[in-house]
Amino acid sequence: MRLRWERCPTFRESYAALGTTNESLVKRIYSTCQVAHEWCCHNVVDGDLFKCPQSYYLPKGLGPEGEERWADAIKISDHASFREELLAYLQSDVPLRSCQRCLGTVGRRFTHQQIAHREWADQQQHSTEELIDWRLLAREERSQRYPALRRLRSVVPNTGQLTRISA
Repeated sequence: MRLRWERCPTFRESYAALGTTNESLVKRIYSTCQVAHEWCCHNVVDGDLFKCPQSYYLPKGLGPEGEERWADAIKISDHASFREELLAYLQSDVPLRSCQRCLGTVGRRFTHQQIAHREWADQQQHSTEELIDWRLLAREERSQRYPALRRLRSVVPNTGQLTRISA
C-alpha cells in the first residue's frame, strides 16, 4: 500500500444557508456537480437512497422538517421496476430541492482555518450568488462540451497538471 501526502491549504464553500431562488443558476450548478454526477457519493439512510450527501444533510441541518426532508431521496425496494427507477433517478437532469442551497463543486475557495463550533454556521449565512466561484462554474460548463476531458479529470489523480488543460 502506498500513502500519498497532499497539502490542502484551501477548501471550497459547499453550501449557502440562504440559497437562491434563481432556478437557472440552480440548474447550472447541478449540471456541473461532480458529487452528484461523477463521484458516486450516494448515501443510504433508513432504506432511502440520496444522490449525494448534501441532499440528505442540508435538509436535515437547515430544514424543512418532516416528510419534506426526504423529498430528494428514492425508496430502495425489491420491485421489478426499481432498477429503471434508480437509473432514472441517478441520471435525471432535474436539480434536487436541496440544490437551492448547495454549491455543488463550484463553491468559491477559502483558506483553511480553525473556527469555533458556535461560529461555524455563521460562515454560510450568505446567498448562493455570494459564495459561488463564477469562473469555475463557467469553466465547468465549457468542459461539459468535452466528455472525454471530464472523464479524464475524474480518474487521473489531481497533481495540478490537469488544471492546465482547459476546454
